[in-house]
Amino acid sequence: MSNEIVDDKSEHCVPFILERIKLHGDSYKGRGEAPPPFFIGLNGVQGAGKTTLVETLKETLSTGHGLPTLVFSIDDLYLPHEKQEELAKAHPNNPLIQHRGQPSTHDVELGRKLFQSLADRKPNIKVPSYDKSAYSGAGDQVPEQKWPTVNSDPAKPIEVVLFEGWCVGFRALDDAAVEKKWRTAKAQADSDAGDYKGRLGKQKLESVLFVNSRLRDYDVLTDRFDAFMLVDAEDTLYVYDWRLDAERKMKKAKGSGMSDEQVVNFVNGYYPAYELYTDVLRNGIFQDEKGKQLRLNTDPPPSSQYSSSTYLRPPFPKDSPSAQAMKHLDLDGHDLPPSPAPSSPSNGRKYALATELHNASSTPIYQSATFKGGPGQEYDYTRSGNPTRTQLERHLAKIMNANRALAVSSGMGACDVITRILKPGDEVVTGDDLYGGTNRLLTYLKENSSIIVRHVDTTKLETVKAALTDKTAMVLLETPTNPLIKIVDIAGISAAAHEANPQALVAVDNTMLSPYLQNPLDLGADIVYESGTKYLSGHHDLMAGVIAVNNAALAERFYFVINSTGCGLAPFDSWLLLRGVKTLAVRMEKQQTNAMTIAQFLEARGFKVRFPGLKSHPQYDLHWSQARGAGAVLSFETGSVALSERIVESTRLWGISVSFGCVNSLISMPCVMSHASIDPATRKERALPEDIIRLCVGIEDIADLVDDLSQALVRAGAVRLTDDGFVALDVNESGRTTQVVDQP
Repeated sequence: MSNEIVDDKSEHCVPFILERIKLHGDSYKGRGEAPPPFFIGLNGVQGAGKTTLVETLKETLSTGHGLPTLVFSIDDLYLPHEKQEELAKAHPNNPLIQHRGQPSTHDVELGRKLFQSLADRKPNIKVPSYDKSAYSGAGDQVPEQKWPTVNSDPAKPIEVVLFEGWCVGFRALDDAAVEKKWRTAKAQADSDAGDYKGRLGKQKLESVLFVNSRLRDYDVLTDRFDAFMLVDAEDTLYVYDWRLDAERKMKKAKGSGMSDEQVVNFVNGYYPAYELYTDVLRNGIFQDEKGKQLRLNTDPPPSSQYSSSTYLRPPFPKDSPSAQAMKHLDLDGHDLPPSPAPSSPSNGRKYALATELHNASSTPIYQSATFKGGPGQEYDYTRSGNPTRTQLERHLAKIMNANRALAVSSGMGACDVITRILKPGDEVVTGDDLYGGTNRLLTYLKENSSIIVRHVDTTKLETVKAALTDKTAMVLLETPTNPLIKIVDIAGISAAAHEANPQALVAVDNTMLSPYLQNPLDLGADIVYESGTKYLSGHHDLMAGVIAVNNAALAERFYFVINSTGCGLAPFDSWLLLRGVKTLAVRMEKQQTNAMTIAQFLEARGFKVRFPGLKSHPQYDLHWSQARGAGAVLSFETGSVALSERIVESTRLWGISVSFGCVNSLISMPCVMSHASIDPATRKERALPEDIIRLCVGIEDIADLVDDLSQALVRAGAVRLTDDGFVALDVNESGRTTQVVDQP
C-alpha cells in the first residue's frame, strides 16, 4: 500500500451511503413494497478526486457489499455535436452556450428516461456515452449501438445508481437572486482594484438568466436523488490549470482535443455556474429531510499544483482499521501497485499511455524453475507462476485497459488457450480474411473437435447477425484484417453477439494495432489477444502471446489451461517483452508515419492500396471511430503474380519475411508465405488476391524506404515511366489474367 494513494474521502462516504441505503430499504419494507434502486448524486469541483472516489465507491459497494452499482456521469448526457451546434447558432450572442458545459447543453430527457428505466429495473438498459475527444475536443455523443448495457442479468439488477458530475445537484435560483449575484460580480469586475478572478461579472445578464432558466429542467434528475454528496473546495480557480493539463493528456492519448485557447474559453463558459450555485449546494439541495447530504472539504491546491498528494489528506496508516477496510487486492490476490510503474494520480487525471508504457521499472529476471518454501506460498514452480511474468502481466493489464492479462509463449499459443474452452457442438463465427495460423487452428478444431466454424464477411454487420444463433459460443475477430486490411465494427458485433447469446464471448485479435492504437475491451469485446512477437516487442527477438480480459472467472479458466499445458511465457522472454513495451509508443508513431507516406506514394502512382489511413479506404470512418491510428501494415496489388514476385525479389532494404511489427521494414506475398496454409480454393472463395503484396513498415529513414521501393518497382517492370516519374501499369500492360486468384 505504500506506493498507492488511498482515496481517504471514501472512509466518510461508505458509512453514509450504507446508512442511507438501509433507511431507504426500511421505508419501503414498512409499506410492504420492494425498494427501487438507490440514487446518489455526487458533485465535485473538477480535479477534486471525484473520478477516483466514484471508482472506489463502485468497487466497495459492488464487491464488498453485494450491491451492483452503476456509475454514470452527467457528461455522458451532453447534446450530440449537431444539436450543440444548433443551440449555439440559435443563441449566437450568448458565449456561455457556444460549446458543451453549462446547464442547457445536456439532453435532460435522455437522462430522465434512463433514470426511469433503472428505477423500473428494466432489462438490458442502454447507458449513454460521450466522446469528449471527437471534433477536435468539441465532443460528440457515442453512437447508441456502442453504449454499454446494464441489467443484462435479471438476477443481478443495478441496486445503486451513482450520478456524478461538476454541475450535478445545481438548483436554479429565482431571477432576482441571479441578478443580485450578477450585479455584485459585475461591480467587482468593473472596479479598478483588479482583484476579481471570476467570470460571472464579465457576462451579460441575459446570458446568465438563460442558463438559469434551463437549469430548472434539471430538477427532474435532482429530485430523483435519495442522497447527495458534495466534494467541495474553498478555491476553485485552479480548474483552469487542471483542465489544461487534462486536455493535453487526452490529446496525446487520443490524438484529438482542444487547443489551450479553446480550453480557457471552455472553462470561461462554465465557471460562472460555480459562482452562482455553489452556495446552493453548500446549503443543501433537499428541503424535505435533513441528513441526506454529505459535504466533504478538500484542501485547495495552489495554482498549477493539482497532483493528488497536494490536496488529498495523507493516506491513513497501513495497519489502521480504515486502511484494512479499504485494502485492495487484485485478481491475483496481490496487495501491490497495479504494475511495476507508478500508477496514474488518483485525482481524476490519468497518465497518457505513452507515459505508462515507458515508465515501467526494470524487473529482475527470476530465471528459476522452482522456488523454495512450503505449501501455500505464492510461487513454487515457474509453470504455474514466476515473479518476472507476474510483473509483465500486471503491466500489460494496465496498458490494455484490462483487469487481468496472461502471457504465453506465442500469439497462436494465446489463440489456442482461448479456443480450448470451446466444447463439441459449440459454434464459432469468424471472418473470411484471417491470419493463416488462426485459420489453420480453426480448421483443426472443426475437423477433430466437432466445433462448428462459420466464416463470414465480418465487415458487414448484418451478415454477422445472420450467422449468430443462441448456440454461438464465440465470435473471433481481427481488425484490421490481414492482409486485406478490412475493418470490423467491434462494438456493433459485440452487442449483436451478446444479444444473440448473452454467454457468447467476443475475442479480438488486436495484433495489427496494439493497445497503443486500439482497446477492444473498451468497445464491448470480452477478450483481446495479441502476438507479443509483433509490436509489443518490436524487435523480433522473442516469441510471446498475450490474453487480456475483465471477467475474473474467465481469466481463471484461461489460467487453468496455461498452468495445465505449461505454455506460460518464460522468465527471460517476459523480461524482454517488458523491455520492448517501453518503446512501443515511439516505435508506433514513427512506423505509422512512415506507412502513411508509403501508402500515399503508391496510391498516387495508380496502385490499389489497402490502408485505413487513406481516406479512399471504404471503412475509413469506422476505423477512426474505434482506433487512434492507422497502424503500419498496408497491402497493394499489381494485377500479376509474376510481377508481384519480381517486385518482392527486387527490394534490398525491405526484408523478405513473414510477420510484422518489427523496427525493420518487411515485404511479403501472403498467399505464398504467411497465408500459404489456406488452400487455393478457399483463398479464391474469400477473394484473396494471389498477387497481393504486404508491406510491414519499420522505422528506417522514409526517403530510403521510398527510394528502395521505387527502384524495385522499376526493376520489376511494374511501372511505366513518365515525364513526372512513373505510374503503375494498367490492366493490359501488367498482363493481368482473367482471375488473379486462379494463378498458382
